[in-house]
Amino acid sequence: MIIHGLIIGALDFFSADPAPAAPARYLLLPVGLLLLLLAVAAVLFARSLVNPIVMIGVYTVAFTYILRNRIEGFVFFLLLGILPWGFFANSANMATGAIIDSGSLMKSVAFPRAILPVSVVLFNLAQYLLTVSVLLPLMLLIYRVPPSGPMLLYPVFL
Repeated sequence: MIIHGLIIGALDFFSADPAPAAPARYLLLPVGLLLLLLAVAAVLFARSLVNPIVMIGVYTVAFTYILRNRIEGFVFFLLLGILPWGFFANSANMATGAIIDSGSLMKSVAFPRAILPVSVVLFNLAQYLLTVSVLLPLMLLIYRVPPSGPMLLYPVFL
């Protein structure tokens, strides 16, 4: 709720009409506002990493200690499968929701209907790439897997 209020406050700042005597003052963002927007972006990015990190922890405990799985690095391989599946499932679910929730908009405004699901899939792709760019190197360090050439092609084939 606090982040929502900060974003609304920032948007109100941009929507205010500048005084005619000092229009150049509004062209530059105050440094404090830039730092605030960067802090909000950092908090939202950290929040998007919480789900995969908790998932890794739960699967590590479940497969290593409860089920006593003897496969070395099993959670690492599990993560390699679950992250793309999460991208696909979230994209399909949110794209369907975007079409259904925007029914009144589609009836009243003429625009290409494919924009709605494509925008959702691109958003989820950005989230997926950010998550993989943080969690994959972390898992490589945890499980002491040396990087190799085919690993660089992992995002390309997914």
